[in-house]
Amino acid sequence: MNKILVHDDPHFRSLVKVVLGKEGFAVYEANDGLDALLTVDDDLL
Repeated sequence: MNKILVHDDPHFRSLVKVVLGKEGFAVYEANDGLDALLTVDDDLL
């Protein structure tokens, strides 16, 4: 299952990505809303 993680703190994103990855999720990171939309458009669709 895919998850998109949107947060402006890269350290927070890294920590949460590791935790979710250990639970079996594929995690895509984004710094803000626009970055998230571009990530969804490029990677998930």
